[in-house]
Amino acid sequence: LFEREFSVRKPVIEPWLRTEETAVIWAASGVGKTMLSHSIALAIAGGGSVADWSAPEPRKVIYFDGEMHLQDVKDRMEMLLKTKAVQIDDPNVLLDNLIVIARQDQEIGVPFYDLTEPESQIAVLNRAQSLGAEVVILDNFTTMSDGLDDENASVAFKKIQDFFLQMKRAGIATILVHHSTKNGRANRCTL
Repeated sequence: LFEREFSVRKPVIEPWLRTEETAVIWAASGVGKTMLSHSIALAIAGGGSVADWSAPEPRKVIYFDGEMHLQDVKDRMEMLLKTKAVQIDDPNVLLDNLIVIARQDQEIGVPFYDLTEPESQIAVLNRAQSLGAEVVILDNFTTMSDGLDDENASVAFKKIQDFFLQMKRAGIATILVHHSTKNGRANRCTL
């Protein structure tokens, strides 16, 4: 182990996320997790900043949205840029690097990604790799875990732990958005 050389994990958004890492944005419903996630996606894709966080370089981002109307996603992201809540130097870089895949935009009857299903996990990984994504944002676990009876059960994350390890091995930084339980307690999340 001590003689082994590892590639340097570079900052994706400083100071808290590097390449080959996984993060969870977790809070109660309605407090702004998606707005924060949109801000992070824009900053990373554009090599910009949001609040005290900055992306040292632009990176290809895929944003999987499991519940919002696609027009609302567009309106929110435009508002974040227009109000300068997210600072981007070159909007063209952002446009080249941000891909939004929304459940609402799927054909009727076509199932969306289910993170609890191995085939769906492989599909997300393959799609990310084929599009050259360096960052994947999954918003949110509730809407992307149809195979679970209770996404707040501690065993729920066991079904997706290997998926996040595969994403790390593929060099893809991943952010999962997740709601707290209805009683406000933390879920057992071991990524």
